[in-house]
Order: sequence, then C-alpha cells, then structure tokens
Amino acid sequence: MVVMEVPRASLRAAEDEALAELEELFWRLDLGPRHRVELLEGQIVVNPKAAYWHERVVTWLIFRFEPACKASGWEQTPGADLVLPRTRDIIEPDHLIVRDPNAFSNVESVVPIDQVLLVSEICSPSSLRADRKVKPLSCAKAGIPFYLLVDRFTQPMTISLMSEPGEQGYRKVETVHAGPGGGNLRVPEPFGITIDAATLPEPR
Repeated sequence: MVVMEVPRASLRAAEDEALAELEELFWRLDLGPRHRVELLEGQIVVNPKAAYWHERVVTWLIFRFEPACKASGWEQTPGADLVLPRTRDIIEPDHLIVRDPNAFSNVESVVPIDQVLLVSEICSPSSLRADRKVKPLSCAKAGIPFYLLVDRFTQPMTISLMSEPGEQGYRKVETVHAGPGGGNLRVPEPFGITIDAATLPEPR
C-alpha cells in the first residue's frame, strides 16, 4: 500500500538541485597536480597521478595522430575538462583532439563538446569501469565522434576504437591486440590513418 508518493517532478527537481551543488563543489576543488578529479554518475571521483608508462602512451598517441592533425589544423591536448551535457558527467580525458583551438577561450580548462573529434583514455587500476563503461556511454550520448581506449589489463593489451555515437553508446567498436605481435587499427575519416598497435610502449 502506498501511503504517500512524492511527485516525480519534485524528485527530479531535488536531484537537479543536489547535482548542481555537487557541480559547484567540483569546480571549487583544488587537490593539486598529483590528483585527477572527475564527476561521474553523480559522484566526485579522485584518482592519483598516473604512472610514467601512462604518460609515454599519451606521447605515443600524439605522434600517431600528428600528421592528420597538422594537415587539418586540429590540435591535440591532454588535461582539458569536458562537460558532457546528456549525463552531466565532467571528465578529464588523457588525450583529446579538438577541431579549432581558436574557437574557444584558452584561459579556461573546459573544451566545448562541439569542438571535440576524439577522446582517448588509458586504463589505470582505479579507473577500469569508468574508462570501459561510464565514459564511453557519456561521450557517445554527447555525440563525440570517436572514443579510443588503451587497455593494458586485457591479455594481451588492446586498443579499441569506438565510433558511430548514439543514445545507447557507440554502435561500432574495433579492437586490436597491442604490443609485440599487435595488429593495425584503422582510424577512418576524417583521420584516415592506420595505427600500428605493435609499437605501443610496454609496461615494465
């Protein structure tokens, strides 16, 4: 028996208010360069600074994409914030590619969603579910064309390229083995490149 039911509109308003307060707290937090702070699924998530291998992979990705970016005037960057409007998650990708770096303010940390061509994440022990499940879904709902995932916790390591974003996530996923004996990952237009995953730096 239902004694009293709170109207759904009231529940949504309360949830929106609570999330707005959480977002305000998120933007005020300053934990220094040794931590990454993100807002995922209505929770503030703090992760430690990544291992050096992680940074080597970011550099590796930058070199792989540089010819296509240079030819088209795109820019690669680590460490920018993305506010994903459909889920209200706020993420800090390991690597992303923007269309026009002059189309938005460069004195703020946030990159507009409509400028983002590709988001890359490199799995860490503390971020496996977020990188594999939560962020791809949020990025797909936001309409970001490509999501690239480097995962060293598979056997062997893998690189996955997700594309064709929609409300249920990315409709297309291509995965290749990485490191020694790895395959080739084709990144379609507008990039039109092939990544030799065998050259991915190995964790040691």
